[in-house]
Amino acid sequence: MLSADDSGRCSKRSKDDKTWKPLSLLEDQNVFSSVLQFSGCCWKNLRATSKHFQSAVDSLLKLLVVRPGASKSTILLLLGHAPEISTLVLDGVDAVDNEVLMKVITKCYNLTYLSVAYCQNFDASVFRAKPDKLKVNIHGCWKLLSPHPTMSPLTVIENQLLAFKASAKGACEEGVEKVLAYMSPSRKSLLKGVFSPVLQSKFQPLSSYQSFCIRRLNLSSRLMPEAGVAFLVTVNSGERVQSFVWLLSIERSFSSLTGCWLTDLIHPVDQPADSL
Repeated sequence: MLSADDSGRCSKRSKDDKTWKPLSLLEDQNVFSSVLQFSGCCWKNLRATSKHFQSAVDSLLKLLVVRPGASKSTILLLLGHAPEISTLVLDGVDAVDNEVLMKVITKCYNLTYLSVAYCQNFDASVFRAKPDKLKVNIHGCWKLLSPHPTMSPLTVIENQLLAFKASAKGACEEGVEKVLAYMSPSRKSLLKGVFSPVLQSKFQPLSSYQSFCIRRLNLSSRLMPEAGVAFLVTVNSGERVQSFVWLLSIERSFSSLTGCWLTDLIHPVDQPADSL
């Protein structure tokens, strides 16, 4: 049985008498580990129990998930208290940059899994120092990703949508280039029209959306390229909802892109999504 005394330390009662004796966390790791697991995400509260608790809690922390709004200083502070961490999730955290990732890679010696999905403020050079045992999830990091045979049609569309949005947020040229990188070479000239002043109003929702939804369509073979797939992409800007049909097929002509899913056509549609 555990109890906290006035000093904030845990104690346990001896079987032979009714007195309470101090519980040494370092000597009874099994007991403390159970307390930590039972407490779940109450890491901060447990650390505040006492100074004796802090080092024990920190040494048992293996998984850390950081909220998207966390600052760089907060992330670095957390890492300083997690010497044994093996899994770190930084998905969507804007503060993640080369400096933060370099600290993570070089200071978290036991780290085996790092997720930086949808983080955009770092480049691939930071991973040159990555140890072989560390696996990194870069899903949604459109700047780092390029067409690849293992990339699904859904991921191709998502990367293009992220690049479209970036093209309106100060990364115009880079965003446009990445959108075009996922376009079928034989049809790339068609997509370039998306960025022309004449068609800009029709495709503007692709760069100003707040959320998007992707749904697979079943279209007749006469409307589809050979071995192609179609998706309905609906973007919501808060004031306007617009749908687009996305046609993709596997590239077979260009050797450097052979086997990759690429976009053949992006076309705005007026009818409601339920009618397709």
